[in-house]
Amino acid sequence: MSEQAAQLERITESLQQQFAGSRVVWWDDPQGEFGEILDSLALEGVQVLRRSTTPALAIKQQVELLNPAGRFLIYEDTMPPEPEQDWLLDIRLYAAPFAADRTSMLLQELGLRQHSLRDHLKTRATFFASRDRISKIQRLLSPEDDEAAIDLKILAVLAKVDQAETFAVITAILAGLVECEQHDQSPIWGDICKYDMQPFFWKLMAHAFGYQHGEPSLRHFLVRLFATDVGHALNHQQPGALKALQLNPARAANVAVFLSQWRDSTLRQWAYDRLARRITEELRPAELLAQVPIESLMGVSTFVEVERLIAERLRDAVLSNTSEPVGQQLRDMASRRMDGYWANSRWPDNEDANRSVWNAYYQSLIAASELFELKLRYAGGFSFASPEACYSAYTRELYRFDQLYRRYHESADLVYARSPDALSPLTSRVEQDYLNGFLQPLTQKWGSFLEGGMLQQWQLPEVPNQQRFYATHVDRYLKGGEERRIFVVISDALRYEVAQELCESLNGKYRFAAELESQLGVLPSYTKLGMASLLPHKSLSYTDSGLVQVDGQSSDGLEARNKILGGVNGLAVRAEDFLNMNKTDGRELIKPYRVIYIYHNRIDAVGDSSSTESSTFSACREALGELESIVTRIMNNLNGHRVLVTADHGFLFQDSAPEVLDKSKLVSKPAGTVVAKKRYLIGRNLGASDQVYAGHIRDTAGIEDDMMFWAPRGVNRFHFVGGARFIHGGAALQEVAVPVLKVQHVRGQKAKGTEVRKVQATVLGSNFTITTNRYVFNLLQAEAVSERVQPAVLRAGLYNEAGDAVSATELVTLDSSSPNLDERQRKVILTLLNRPFSSSERYFFKLLDAETDVEQFRIDVRINLAISNDFDF
Repeated sequence: MSEQAAQLERITESLQQQFAGSRVVWWDDPQGEFGEILDSLALEGVQVLRRSTTPALAIKQQVELLNPAGRFLIYEDTMPPEPEQDWLLDIRLYAAPFAADRTSMLLQELGLRQHSLRDHLKTRATFFASRDRISKIQRLLSPEDDEAAIDLKILAVLAKVDQAETFAVITAILAGLVECEQHDQSPIWGDICKYDMQPFFWKLMAHAFGYQHGEPSLRHFLVRLFATDVGHALNHQQPGALKALQLNPARAANVAVFLSQWRDSTLRQWAYDRLARRITEELRPAELLAQVPIESLMGVSTFVEVERLIAERLRDAVLSNTSEPVGQQLRDMASRRMDGYWANSRWPDNEDANRSVWNAYYQSLIAASELFELKLRYAGGFSFASPEACYSAYTRELYRFDQLYRRYHESADLVYARSPDALSPLTSRVEQDYLNGFLQPLTQKWGSFLEGGMLQQWQLPEVPNQQRFYATHVDRYLKGGEERRIFVVISDALRYEVAQELCESLNGKYRFAAELESQLGVLPSYTKLGMASLLPHKSLSYTDSGLVQVDGQSSDGLEARNKILGGVNGLAVRAEDFLNMNKTDGRELIKPYRVIYIYHNRIDAVGDSSSTESSTFSACREALGELESIVTRIMNNLNGHRVLVTADHGFLFQDSAPEVLDKSKLVSKPAGTVVAKKRYLIGRNLGASDQVYAGHIRDTAGIEDDMMFWAPRGVNRFHFVGGARFIHGGAALQEVAVPVLKVQHVRGQKAKGTEVRKVQATVLGSNFTITTNRYVFNLLQAEAVSERVQPAVLRAGLYNEAGDAVSATELVTLDSSSPNLDERQRKVILTLLNRPFSSSERYFFKLLDAETDVEQFRIDVRINLAISNDFDF
């Protein structure tokens, strides 16, 4: 295509755009440059009137009288007359203006109405030299845009953002700086310089954030931007060295809101993390804030180094605390940090921000604090008048020691992997309080009952024995009707405290009702005996090699158990096979059976090996997820109505390596030993020993022969071979308090009682009038979190009637289970944007669900700033 043809095509396209909005177009061409091509224009349905050859009256008649609905192009190839001598002034004013010089055509192509922009477009000629850039900016421009609006949208195109909102554009530009180690060498800054947009950029920084400097630079600006955010969060607790680096206080609120919004951006969050790390190297916030109280630091989210300061101080405070109210405050502070930026599990990790590690750090602090507090309640030791009182105390509350110890190490393991020494002093105290302050004294007290005759009378009032499981829980249920079917999930080494957590989780599901009971496990507490005791049987016995028989049949392995269950119209299946079945296959499989035993093995498989025992607590977490999936699938896919979750035995675990004193080394095995393990041995005619608990298995498991057992006292092991941190087989409560979790699928009217909802929130106070740029709202969690009332993660903010945020937004988690109203309060501090607010306009404080953005709560507020830029800084 020739240059003239291309020019003709562009003019035609531009004229067609003008005719799309007006039936009359006035073409100004005072030099007459385009007179020769006028007749070549392909404008269908348009009558061309040349001003130089057609009298004014004739034009007026044609346009307004003869063809008032027609389309006209009035071409003027001379200088226009003065307005008072212009007979066509009225038409000139309502006609769409057109000119064909490059700047005028660009003005028309962009749809801009202000002809005064011609000079500005000429200064931006380099940017507009590209059809691609023109196409991109067209989507952003509005007809009434002025020079500043156009320049902001040029920056938006260079920054590759879809909206020309000031903060969005600045965020994209600053995020782009991290692509190179030297900010001014980044591609985006190179484009800004290439198109001479730096003056406007610095003007924008002055307007938005108050940054002004004789020789502005990115490095100089960014240090002050981040320093201002820290200072704003600290309010009046700022060190002098930090104050000297801050921007104009009148714009500090804008800085805080801007960086808060950037941190909330899932698209550019990683860039904030990278830039914050670089600024940390310049600003060294840990040194600047070393003397600032932790209460003041709690509002700072700018740098991960501040997270480190807070975390370490909280750790030390947890270690030194001896007060329950202070302990609750420390846990609340840890929870608030987990709602913040650097420790929030809702946001992903990257190489500059290990959020999962910081979250685990605070989870560790919370678990340790609760463990220490529980230990203080039993500072006087464990004094029980009877074995049933001791056992009941364990299943009622003392299991929490084991649970908190597990949760601590489950979280701490994530921290160790990144920073082996970060929690060392806390871990030492946890080990001391758990092992020496709980486990040893409790097992000694329980041991006194074992020595007092309980091994000969292995039973407790109102606590069924494990070998009676089938008769007590399965057969009794089946006798309630021929149509009944029951599922039994047996998880190897699922100890009581893990089952308690599973119970809470299942009760958080609609139409599920779970109830946790216990049974006194067989002794010795090991897999073959425990598994056999759970099967339907009339008698249990041993072979000479130590295998356990059920009614004279082998009970070892799935095939043998299927044979035994066949006698009660039952089926045995592995958990992994069950989980791999689809709904149809599962229903077909169970159709002929009334009793389905599902065997699950996660905890014991990991713990009972020296190479993997260190992952025992991680295996507990995996087991919880798998067991919940199994129960849910039974209820939802197989129309199951009753599920029992139980175990063959529990376990003991300690994170630290056992010491020599934890070993009850036998000089020699008794002559009749058949099986010898770390925590037990069995055989015939074993006799007695002062080193061990000894007894007949007929007394502790209902075996019908003379097989005996030995078990080391307390929490000792006979040897450390094959791993010694995870053990079972002995008589400790953690090993023999075996869970029986009853889960029922609730139907009909009763299902209403299983409805699960999130906790509600309200705001304390009334007549909310905001007179400074920061305002504190006191939230009240309306009720305690329970199994059916779930925690809520909410986003708090101030909004106008259009739904636009006029403040920074803050995440808050309401998860308190305390009955005390004071302990269910949370403060939220919101920072207003630095912008005009009308005292007559309506504004709202809202709480939105953080996941769905659905509004949960709102109240009216008045914003009445005495002076629009008078910020409480």
